[in-house]
Amino acid sequence: MNDITGFNPSELKSQIATFVEKGKAIYDALSKADWDFYDVLYRSWFSPKAKDFEPHLYDLGRVVYNLYIAYEKTASAMVEAYNAHAAANGTAAMANEYEGAEYQPDGANFGDKHLEEASPDGVVGMKTKVVIPATIALGKTIRSQLERVKESYDLPAFYDPEGNQIEAYVGTVNKMSEKIESELNNIASAIAGAIEQEEEIVERSAAQAAETLSEQ
Repeated sequence: MNDITGFNPSELKSQIATFVEKGKAIYDALSKADWDFYDVLYRSWFSPKAKDFEPHLYDLGRVVYNLYIAYEKTASAMVEAYNAHAAANGTAAMANEYEGAEYQPDGANFGDKHLEEASPDGVVGMKTKVVIPATIALGKTIRSQLERVKESYDLPAFYDPEGNQIEAYVGTVNKMSEKIESELNNIASAIAGAIEQEEEIVERSAAQAAETLSEQ
């Protein structure tokens, strides 16, 4: 449709609604992945380093939410662009249902759950055989959903044969996608560093215990 001159408000309205729906579906999938990963860590990692790591998950939750807001802001910009075209051609304007979307400055909220320095039984450490696969699964989910972002740009229904307007609009969504990728890299790096440090602590403790026993 975007290689045809003129206007098709009903088609554009439908396309924009579908665009936002796709953004919401991506947001839901990413939010679930973030929550599932958090739940794994909540049950499998007890350490001061776990508490230090926790803000990474809040940051990921924030940028995931803001990806959805970016979809709404992009939809709003598309409606306004259509209305500018319409005004220039004496065509009726389209109501903007996406105005007012605001980015969330704070991190995600996981309720009363917090990563703790020790388990209720006093256990300290990380179940690496659980955490490592969960980290890999989180990365796969995020990257697959970011691919879905790239497939959600089938619009708009007004003249844009070179795709220049599309590129300008979806820049907002793309920037948020890049932030999600960045947060994922931060998480992967922090988990890798934590695993190495936790293993060093365990090995050092074991060596000290062995040394103490040998002195008896």
